Amino acid sequence: MIALIQRVTSAAVDVKAKRVAKIECGILLLLTVEHNNTAIITERMIDRVLAYRVFADSDDRMNQSLFDIAGDLLIVPQFTRYERLNLTDSSRELFDYAVDYSRSNHGCVESGIFAAEMRVHHR
Repeated sequence: MIALIQRVTSAAVDVKAKRVAKIECGILLLLTVEHNNTAIITERMIDRVLAYRVFADSDDRMNQSLFDIAGDLLIVPQFTRYERLNLTDSSRELFDYAVDYSRSNHGCVESGIFAAEMRVHHR
């Protein structure tokens, strides 16, 4: 599993010019599920992302997590053209599991659509 995170003040996902997800201050997570991933690996990755201390505290130190700031999480499936040709049902299931697991462990979680052509906006 590969996860790329970015702190955002807002982020959104559009599919065919229709907004499918939107968050305010939080983390944009681009998530790639690899063929050998499991539910355990997925849980560990999501736990890490939720706990990363990438937000500034009152002393301007990167010392707060998404939990600490009550921030939002936007999970977007990220696959290269080659990987799209090899998508499996288990890839979709693990992506969906990552979203469900995140929602069960954190407040506001939105997601893109698996295997869709998406436009991601963030600032």
